[in-house]
Amino acid sequence: YKIVYSELLYDNVTMFKNKDEKWGVLSSNKKFGLFNFYDFLIKPIYNSVGFNKDFKLIEAVKYENNIWNQDNNTYFYFDLNGKLIWKSEKGESVQIDKLGNILLNRANKIGILNKDFTQRTETKYQRLNALNTSYFKAFQYGKYGIINNDDIIILDFEFEDILNFIEKNKVIVKKNDNYYSFDFDNNSLTELPFTKILNASSNTYKAPS
Repeated sequence: YKIVYSELLYDNVTMFKNKDEKWGVLSSNKKFGLFNFYDFLIKPIYNSVGFNKDFKLIEAVKYENNIWNQDNNTYFYFDLNGKLIWKSEKGESVQIDKLGNILLNRANKIGILNKDFTQRTETKYQRLNALNTSYFKAFQYGKYGIINNDDIIILDFEFEDILNFIEKNKVIVKKNDNYYSFDFDNNSLTELPFTKILNASSNTYKAPS
């Protein structure tokens, strides 16, 4: 295999692309003088390869007919020894968010996986975003609610919006054009005296038009 690109992922683990535009992963098994000798950790049969530093997992993707399509791709996760941890079925994909939650998308419905990629919750939500390591903002049937990571409903699905962060164990929610503060400690809603509240962003403080 003629290697046209390579990049060190972790210690002695290197991903590479060959002349056929296929990606694989090598492991350095010994050194002789100035030269390293490598074995295939993952053979170059994939259309792309990536690395999750937090989980120390290698993600490899095969495209159907070598054409990217999220619904038709097959996703693979390997550990640093090249052991296959998880492989998607057709129509499945996985996202690992910045808090380390593993979200499974199956036929445009989202659920949560455990750290070992076993299923934790059903894939039934249209949108799912982590508020912290315990709670998720979920969207279903046109309304937002809050669940915990065991899929127990904390706040019913009757809200037009829920802001994306928790402060002092409270989150701001919107219902019938009114804003409330939801307190996770006592499951209470307190109405707020505001007509518009925005999620923080680079232009949050621009005057509304």
